[in-house]
Amino acid sequence: MSRPCNKLARTKLSSCAAIFLCVCVFVCSGQIPQFGYCDEIDMSRLVSLRTSFKDQLEEEGLRFSYMPVLIKAISLALVDYPVMNAHVNDDCTAITYKADHNIGVAMDTPEGLVVPNIKQVQVHGSWFLLALHCG
Repeated sequence: MSRPCNKLARTKLSSCAAIFLCVCVFVCSGQIPQFGYCDEIDMSRLVSLRTSFKDQLEEEGLRFSYMPVLIKAISLALVDYPVMNAHVNDDCTAITYKADHNIGVAMDTPEGLVVPNIKQVQVHGSWFLLALHCG
């Protein structure tokens, strides 16, 4: 879905671009800005949930990892903040919102850096992601 940007939005995008230009690295393929975000989250309830399911899952050959839960949480956040899953055209006149939540997670492996991309996270439940992570 695309929509035209009004003058205020173009002004904000232009000033944001000037600020981010100082701190973002632009990748040549597609000029995709990279950014980071940091926040603190109380995960004690998730730790308790993991503890309660750990034995049952191990009997089935599965391991409860936090990664699928975090990936699903990111997808749910994208529902509330769709602009984080959008891009602006080259002249900042339109924003295209992406319907799919395709989330990649960089992983250091003995063979080098691998970035699996999980497609359409928004349609999958956390249990599916857990199985995908374990499989």
